[in-house]
Amino acid sequence: MFYMVRRAFSSLRHEGVRSIVAVFLIIVISLLLIASIPSVFVLLRDELLKEPKWLIDGNKIRAILDLVLWVLIAIELMDSIRIYIERRILHLETVLTLAMIAVARKIITLDIGKYDSLTVWAVGFILVSIGVTYYLIRRSHKLYGVKGVHGLDEESH
Repeated sequence: MFYMVRRAFSSLRHEGVRSIVAVFLIIVISLLLIASIPSVFVLLRDELLKEPKWLIDGNKIRAILDLVLWVLIAIELMDSIRIYIERRILHLETVLTLAMIAVARKIITLDIGKYDSLTVWAVGFILVSIGVTYYLIRRSHKLYGVKGVHGLDEESH
């Protein structure tokens, strides 16, 4: 986190307002992560110690998973901003990964009984569409020799 902030400040003279906004976003997301991780532990602890002990209600499991997936989304978003600061480009793979996590979070925490079937099908269609898009982008990167998000394709070594 501090490395990203330092790197962004060093590029301020080159990029100006974009770097300031990127630093601000990293700080906000970092504060969000620092505040939310203890919340996961407190929520889990409260549920595990409640009578009957070591049994968690299905709705509470959804709440815990929702919070954990929000943390993953924040981490992935911070990674996307880091890549932008370092390379001045926004990788579509990272954005699509973030979208897949967000939609998966919605599906995992979705109470299907509260929604009509068309809404459930629409959410599923969105997830499949994002997955197919991600696959096509990765495939085109392999075909045309474009390196992956972090500079190396994991499959290439």
